[in-house]
Amino acid sequence: MYTFEKSLMVLCLVIAGSLGCQKDEAAPAPPALNCAGDLGRTCVLEGVVKQNAGDYAGAMVLYEATCEANVVDGCVMAANILRYGLGAVPMDEARALGYYQMGCEVNHSGGCYHLGVAHRTGALGAAKDIHRARTLLSKACDGKETGACEDLADLRKNGR
Repeated sequence: MYTFEKSLMVLCLVIAGSLGCQKDEAAPAPPALNCAGDLGRTCVLEGVVKQNAGDYAGAMVLYEATCEANVVDGCVMAANILRYGLGAVPMDEARALGYYQMGCEVNHSGGCYHLGVAHRTGALGAAKDIHRARTLLSKACDGKETGACEDLADLRKNGR
């Protein structure tokens, strides 16, 4: 995978001297991250690669950029990191809850599932509300989120 810095170094090697590139020169700042449109899914996948490599802070940058570009997978992935405070990213339950809400508002089944669990248990600072939890878990189950279907069945079994 090529980074902006690697591309700049290759460019410097190809045209060495004509631009005055030197090894100890600071590289210019990378271009602004654009995760809108079709790039959104690519940014989420890049975030997953960073997350799997243990770079949670780097993944958060990508997830938040995609979330801002209305790619809700990024919102839910950011929420998952914030919920537990992974790597150098501090735990922030209120932000996690907000990102799950954003995902659920556009029918992301994972967002609805985590939001439903939060309302079922009172986690992440959510108000404990079984009726709301049931509604959210049902929405997530309709979206084929297996865990939501199991939690919903458990609520119904216990008469809730």
